[in-house]
Amino acid sequence: MSIEITVERSGLELNVVAEKLSDEVRQKLVEVLALKTRQIMFGRAPWLTGRLASSVRADIGRFQAKIGPQVPYAVYVVSGTLPHEIRPINARVLKFEVFVLRKRKS
Repeated sequence: MSIEITVERSGLELNVVAEKLSDEVRQKLVEVLALKTRQIMFGRAPWLTGRLASSVRADIGRFQAKIGPQVPYAVYVVSGTLPHEIRPINARVLKFEVFVLRKRKS
């Protein structure tokens, strides 16, 4: 899965601004933005086992970065799936636990 993001603010394109920066400053900007994006993705990932959140990596190159989860099921968590049958693997039946919270009557 690939996502490309162009950041703009009030008509100011950061790509145009970045071209006016020195290579060293531009690279540092990419690194800071990539690590901040990774931190946000980690914090917003659903947390059942923590595997999805922990798999988020930032691959930083020269003036570019790729940030995303490394587990193969991430695309299904993000995009969802079509309805499908779920079958038990190590048992004959599936068990679902349901919790119902109700407000007490006064």
